[in-house]
Amino acid sequence: MIICFVNAFGNLSDFTINKLLNKGLLKILFEMIDINDTAEYLEVIIEGIDKFLYYGEEIRAEGETNDIVSLIESFGGLQKLDALQYHIDPKVFTRISLLMDKYFLEFQRK
Repeated sequence: MIICFVNAFGNLSDFTINKLLNKGLLKILFEMIDINDTAEYLEVIIEGIDKFLYYGEEIRAEGETNDIVSLIESFGGLQKLDALQYHIDPKVFTRISLLMDKYFLEFQRK
């Protein structure tokens, strides 16, 4: 099911993405990290998280923080991403490191 969502996400309107956020889908993606830690599964989850973060970048006002980054931090998602930087599979920790550098570098400096 989650693979279908992630594959379809690129074709969704901003309105639909916002509705999914309001329904708690982002938090559910983070909860799913604890269910299965295989690289293939985690890569799909990371892709979904990346798509939400990209949406946050597109809607943020210049000079402001990505609201999706703040939301992730508010429910403890940042700690889960930090932990994945030590995953045994190089694909996972590389992907997470890139994600952290792209979206969270500014947030971590605060």
